[in-house]
Amino acid sequence: MKKRISVILLALLMLGLMLAACEPKDSGANETTPEETTEAQIQSEEDIPAGTDPTTAASRGLEFVSAGDGTCTLVGIGSCTDTCLIIPDKSGLGERVTKIAPGAFSGNTTITAVQIPAGVTEIGAGAFGGCQNLAYISVADGNAVYKDFAGVLYSADGSQLLCVPAASSLASLTLLKKVTRIADNALADCRNLKKVFYEGSEDDWKKVDIGTGNNILSSVELTCMVQGGK
Repeated sequence: MKKRISVILLALLMLGLMLAACEPKDSGANETTPEETTEAQIQSEEDIPAGTDPTTAASRGLEFVSAGDGTCTLVGIGSCTDTCLIIPDKSGLGERVTKIAPGAFSGNTTITAVQIPAGVTEIGAGAFGGCQNLAYISVADGNAVYKDFAGVLYSADGSQLLCVPAASSLASLTLLKKVTRIADNALADCRNLKKVFYEGSEDDWKKVDIGTGNNILSSVELTCMVQGGK
């Protein structure tokens, strides 16, 4: 009887070993443990240069002037070294950023992109003038005064073209018929622009208020997409 039990136990043991050997290999060899995931995320975040990712903290070191009413104006680059500027909603003193001063970044050659917060309601003339390496301007959702499209700055209602960055990669620009004004120097520095398509007639184009400093419009190829009248 004992001998029979021993044989049965031995058979069960061998069966168990066989089943274990037949199980699929654990694919977890290539999986990342929670600890490894955390470490990888930290490394990834460290690899992102400061000020180049819109999800990172806003740029630091920018220069502001208080209005004395809880708001302030961005007046210059200050000590900020970011090439991609993420303008904060508030200054270091906790005041809401509502204005960008005229010529705030004029002549800066290191800035490549600018993100404007939702609270900015006024951008002074020539704020980005002469920024030869500026390629892209974006506006945060919820801004009631400004918007961007393809890195170009417009008024929120789309009626005014405000700034095509100097280093924009756009070789052609399409303007909707709703554009009734092109701001002073809006196209002054854009060196890659070759063609402008206007979604209106020649008569409509003649009514567009074109500000000073947009001489490039006389040298690029202009196409009015509606032919023969309004």
